[in-house]
Amino acid sequence: NVPSGRNLEMEELIALVAACIEDKRNPILGIRDAAIISTMYASAIRRQEIVDLDLDDIEMDEGRINIAGKGSKERAVYLEPGSIKAIRSWLMQRGYDPGPLFLPVTKGGKIIRRRLTPQAIYYTLKSRQIKSDILAFTPHDLRRTSITDLLSAQVDVLTVSNIAGHASADTT
Repeated sequence: NVPSGRNLEMEELIALVAACIEDKRNPILGIRDAAIISTMYASAIRRQEIVDLDLDDIEMDEGRINIAGKGSKERAVYLEPGSIKAIRSWLMQRGYDPGPLFLPVTKGGKIIRRRLTPQAIYYTLKSRQIKSDILAFTPHDLRRTSITDLLSAQVDVLTVSNIAGHASADTT
């Protein structure tokens, strides 16, 4: 029984982020989307978990995010420098008011103070996938790619299991 979905190639991840950064029509949205994509990949976070992140869940100086996972299990994940830079760029637009880390951005570039939905994350990734001209993927494929890349880099399965928030290493 092979799990459905796919792993993204590094070139595809780079193309996705580039499509965000090169967004001239709505640069603020591009900055936000680059931060969402890099955070999702760097932390192997679930779609609901990224929606649930609040500003106070992130420790920028330490490069750590505290994720409230499935079944009220919390975990801390350390981000790599590229993701931290992307989040810092987003925070320069968003500001440092408490509340959801990622907020909706209108077509006119106005930031709205409310939480995104899991469907908004799906739509964001779909729209960036089309703009970057890569094969279709799901939000879960970003998570799968992150976990696979960690295991390929010889990170031990227990550490990867903790990063992913899996109840058991068998799931990983």
